[in-house]
Amino acid sequence: DVLFALNNSSKENIESQNSASVKIFPNPVKDNLQLSSLSSTAKTTLVITDVSGKRKLTAEFTGSNYNLNISELKPGNYFLKIANGNNIVTRIFVKQ
Repeated sequence: DVLFALNNSSKENIESQNSASVKIFPNPVKDNLQLSSLSSTAKTTLVITDVSGKRKLTAEFTGSNYNLNISELKPGNYFLKIANGNNIVTRIFVKQ
């Protein structure tokens, strides 16, 4: 019998490699946040929360690139949770 084990450090490395491929720009951003390098076949769900954890914006789309209009957000720091297929990534961005 062959037994395989996945320790925490290996799992973190895999997650880091997956999350490194998702890009958001520009940062800081004024009105339109660009997302790229996503799986083009899986549905992507975006959730923006402020630093207190209050949900400010949600969106869903399919495709490898997306233009997210955030012009209604007040200036400040925000968290962007990106769920794409089996990957969940969180990014921080600054709204000017």
